[in-house]
Amino acid sequence: MKKYSFNDFVTDLINRREFDIIYKDEKYGISWFGGGKISFAKYNNPSICQYFNAAEELIENARLNNHLLSEVWNDIQLDIMY
Repeated sequence: MKKYSFNDFVTDLINRREFDIIYKDEKYGISWFGGGKISFAKYNNPSICQYFNAAEELIENARLNNHLLSEVWNDIQLDIMY
C-alpha cells in the first residue's frame, strides 16, 4: 500500500475532507465549518486552536511545535479521515 503523502493530504483537504492526526502522542483535529473556514485544534486543549479562511492558508501557516505540517509530515500519523 502506498504511503499517504503530504500531497495526498493537500488534495484531500482541498476537497474538504476532515482529519484527526497524531503528532508526538498528541491528537489534533482539522475540521471545516461555516463559510468555508477551517479549524486546526489540539484535542483536550481549547487554547491551542488556529482558524484559517481556506485550505491553502492552513497548508501555508498551520504549525505543530513551530514547524509547518509539511516539515513534520513524516512524524504525523493519520488517525481518521472523513
